[in-house]
Amino acid sequence: YSFFEMYGGFDLDLAKAKEYNKPKNILDKWILARLKETATQMTKATDSHELDRATRPIGDFVDDLSTWFLRRSRDRFKSEKSEDRNSAMFTTRTVILEFSKLLAPSMPFIAEDLYLKITGGMEKESVHLENWTEEFVGELNAEETEVLEKMRETRIIVSVGLEARAKVGIKVRQPLAKLKVKSVKLMGSEEYLEPIKDEVNVKEVVFEEMIVGDVELDTVLTEGLKQEGAMRDIVRAIQEMRKNKKLNPSDQIELSVETDDNGMELINKFKNDISKVAGLKGITFKEFKEGEVVELENYKFKLHIKS
Repeated sequence: YSFFEMYGGFDLDLAKAKEYNKPKNILDKWILARLKETATQMTKATDSHELDRATRPIGDFVDDLSTWFLRRSRDRFKSEKSEDRNSAMFTTRTVILEFSKLLAPSMPFIAEDLYLKITGGMEKESVHLENWTEEFVGELNAEETEVLEKMRETRIIVSVGLEARAKVGIKVRQPLAKLKVKSVKLMGSEEYLEPIKDEVNVKEVVFEEMIVGDVELDTVLTEGLKQEGAMRDIVRAIQEMRKNKKLNPSDQIELSVETDDNGMELINKFKNDISKVAGLKGITFKEFKEGEVVELENYKFKLHIKS
């Protein structure tokens, strides 16, 4: 709900909600399929008076919603592509609204708070006057089943890929050229490969059944990859400074940088990327007394931000 509110969810034109009933983005398709799976499990258990089984799916769904859907959709909420941004927003609203109904019998106060917030008081007076969600109860169709299975495989590959990075001691912020994957379940499914590339931070995912383990990383670092890794360290430092100043994601800031010619060349090379991700309205090179010092392998920077 905080994401929804922070990124302007209440600016949505609800009259256009039907346009987003059948989303195109795989993350939206997946979380709606998970909602249906969860609602169906809870409904069956409630109907048979098995209240422990009726509440058990709640935790798993919240974990999937927060650690995968919202985290993977973070850039979508602030995307310049209105269709994808609105799809993420409408999907989030739908999930919170319907999930509040599922929570109502076992967590009445949390359910009421969520329901009244997400509806803005424009629908029923209380979630407890609503009908149990019916739209998201029923057997999963073939497409929903496939989405759940492929996203499950996606997350397994991400987990194994991150373990492989940890074993070779390369931090996740450092981009790598390639991840080889033994399983071919996702071959030809490009929409599932993008989350893998982002999460494991690789440029390419290839399928190769002859590798020894489940995955194999290309750990050769070219100069270009090293520079991109340094750029991500700079962005992380700026984001931490923003957080310490309690700035909102929408707040644009000025960045002052003190560095040598080598550092200036790096900043200028990635100026657009840094500005976009870190919310900068300008970058100035100058000397100053106080600032955040960032020391990397081949670079040293002193950074200062102001809104």
